[in-house]
Amino acid sequence: MTRWILFLSLLAAVGAPALVRAQSDHIERLEKLVEQAQSIPNARPINPAFLDYIERLKAGDQAFYTGETMPHATGYVPSLFAKPSLEAEESPILRKAPLPAQFDLRPDGVTPAKNQGQCGSCWAFASIGSLESSIKLATGEEMDLSENHLKNSLLPESDPCDGGNTFNVAYYTSRGIGPVLESDDPYVPDSTDSSPSGLSPARLVTEFVELPFYRNEVTRDEVKQMIMTYGAVTSSLYFDQVGDSYNESTNSYYYAGEFSEETNHAVLLVGWDDNYAASNFSTPPAGDGAWIAKNSWGEEWGDNGFYYLSYYDSIVGFEALAFSKSVAPETVDDVYELAQDGWLSSWGDGDEDFGAITITARNDAYLKGIGIDIFGANTRYAVTVYKNQIEGDHLSGDAQPTMEGTFSYAGYSTVDLGDLPITAGEIVTIVVETHTASYEDVSLGTIRVPSVPTMWLYDESESLQWTPGQSYFSNDGVTWTDFAELGDETSGMHIAYRVFAGDEPGGMEDPADDTDNSDDTENDDDPDNTNGETDTDGETYGDPDEGCGCTTLGNQTETTGLLTLLFGI
Repeated sequence: MTRWILFLSLLAAVGAPALVRAQSDHIERLEKLVEQAQSIPNARPINPAFLDYIERLKAGDQAFYTGETMPHATGYVPSLFAKPSLEAEESPILRKAPLPAQFDLRPDGVTPAKNQGQCGSCWAFASIGSLESSIKLATGEEMDLSENHLKNSLLPESDPCDGGNTFNVAYYTSRGIGPVLESDDPYVPDSTDSSPSGLSPARLVTEFVELPFYRNEVTRDEVKQMIMTYGAVTSSLYFDQVGDSYNESTNSYYYAGEFSEETNHAVLLVGWDDNYAASNFSTPPAGDGAWIAKNSWGEEWGDNGFYYLSYYDSIVGFEALAFSKSVAPETVDDVYELAQDGWLSSWGDGDEDFGAITITARNDAYLKGIGIDIFGANTRYAVTVYKNQIEGDHLSGDAQPTMEGTFSYAGYSTVDLGDLPITAGEIVTIVVETHTASYEDVSLGTIRVPSVPTMWLYDESESLQWTPGQSYFSNDGVTWTDFAELGDETSGMHIAYRVFAGDEPGGMEDPADDTDNSDDTENDDDPDNTNGETDTDGETYGDPDEGCGCTTLGNQTETTGLLTLLFGI
């Protein structure tokens, strides 16, 4: 892995002035990021908490997020784009069967608590822990995955101990960069990039879901359902280590302060107890009930690293994420993608959006699936593959049967392409039509998010090359624009779809039952949608080669690019 010059090594080499300059450069990059994000047509609203984060950095208050002056490190920082904050009486996504009063993934559905040490890497531990739990439930295998590799792989522009968020790992795990095994890259609780290069991923994520946040008890049922279905769910929160929010005698936590989206810590929700008494908390909340939460402060803290978190905590359940499907990496041999660097955004008019990726087959293979980033709940999609094309005409050739469905949640999902055979040198285009529903945010009003995922790259010092004929967008499916036309010497975009291929037939299948994020009319093994995944209003919600960007799993070129989803964008 590339050895980045990090803040601590700068301090040791040239002293505190260099550290100040590095921090100043980091703030300047963040402000540039906001400027670029605001320049994209129909872009999502900037997260006010992200702007607060920049202001805190300017004021020298990095410790608010990292907990570096506290007994325990934290490390959760806000995402660039606002996450929805909603009001609703019920969620039609949920199964209608009653939920149990108590549920606990320990010990069979969650891995033991680990210790992040004095490094702001809680986001990595929560994310990896959620993925470990998902794998354990799906396969019965307890995998010990490397938080060290995650924190070092995604944050080259910053100190890996200065914080991140759980959306980083979603990009990392769906591109075949990781996760890798803990034994291949043991955790080092400091800013040193100790991760070796050339490590093979232990798992490939094909789906994750981002849960909507309702400012009422609806979120509680959403999260419960996700825990039972997929495993441990990440949650950001504000962890107050100064007051009496944490009760050591009962291993319970309740923050009674005002609601704020400015959180500083990430934990895992692994179960619940509706009858957990309010009297167990230092300050009794409005009612009984608590989550069972897994922390990242070691097994010596709390109850073997776990604790009880009140249902009535001011912010619990915010920015929640669950890993819902993953496969063995040998399921896929090649990943075709155009944009391996940059930061994830979206493009379109926010209503009827079309994106297309054109690839040139590197060898005889079978198309397995296409990975699609999803920016809103209740997103309808249609995927069509065009084979045997005329070069230069991306919609020529033979149209294959269209696959249609609905992504119930925002996040990421892989649409099965049915082992479609392709031959070396063949030009293939995959067109994705998406319709993302608007949502009503409590603070920001009506939000409609463009739904074509793109990777935005910018570099003020080097000339960026944009190869025509690789990625396109359209607002009507008739008139198309090549993304290469938007690129110049300083910035530009490519489509962010990831196309998976294999040398042998055999689908990208998870050992678990069908619990996917899509109501797929072509490929869903649950056509009646008995798993409860119905449409809903809800939340909103990573150098191209000639012809395509091709990555071979198990022998990664570890390029992570500018800011590389440092803030879950």
